[in-house]
Amino acid sequence: MSKLSFSGTTKECLYHYAENFLPPKGARNSSQAKLPMVNFIGVNASAITTWTSDHNKPLGGSLLKLRFFLETVGYDVVEFRNLRGQVNYLLAEMLAYGSLTLQEAQKQLGFNNIEAIFRIAHGKSNTSSVRGAKIREMHVNRVTAIQAAKSRLLKELGVAQKEQTVQVPSETQSEQDEVDDESMAILAHFVLAITPLLEKAVTNTTREQRNKLRKLTGDSGMFRLSKASSRLCSEKAREVINGR
Repeated sequence: MSKLSFSGTTKECLYHYAENFLPPKGARNSSQAKLPMVNFIGVNASAITTWTSDHNKPLGGSLLKLRFFLETVGYDVVEFRNLRGQVNYLLAEMLAYGSLTLQEAQKQLGFNNIEAIFRIAHGKSNTSSVRGAKIREMHVNRVTAIQAAKSRLLKELGVAQKEQTVQVPSETQSEQDEVDDESMAILAHFVLAITPLLEKAVTNTTREQRNKLRKLTGDSGMFRLSKASSRLCSEKAREVINGR
């Protein structure tokens, strides 16, 4: 993906994603490009097509997974803005990334029906302080599994993007070039996913929290990130000035 600085509702973000990053129905590689979304959400390609053509809409678990898919690739999903850091978001994240099943949630949190779980996960209702504490504890124990699931999704997105955009390689193209292309595609998705979080860290945190972030990234982590991004921006600026 080459451009992604977009905020909107789930529907708006999905339409933007489909318009900019999915080939039209019937086009070459159309099904291949949808595979990461299909595999992550657990639906078939035709379901994605009905969502993006406004003939149907996702509900329940599919809607949760769609929102996290869009967030992972870099979208600022409006429905998540007031939920991040809340137990609603933590519960939704565990469900979306498969580290917690509905049956496990129902049993461990003492719910009588699954709909009550979805209402909390979608931010439609709150829960008791006891359940909230339990959700936070469950999330802490699943952070590693969630991060691993995110990494797998980002890798799959990178592979799908590579297969969508790269033509049949010539006989002279080396195996090393193919690895580099895939690595760059994966890197692009990591950048897109982390940018909204960094922007939020700059504007919605205290100085103490920002200092803690810098310490967690090591003595030179933020400096190296800033230096690398500045070089990329400067290179692009020179190209624009030179009319490239």
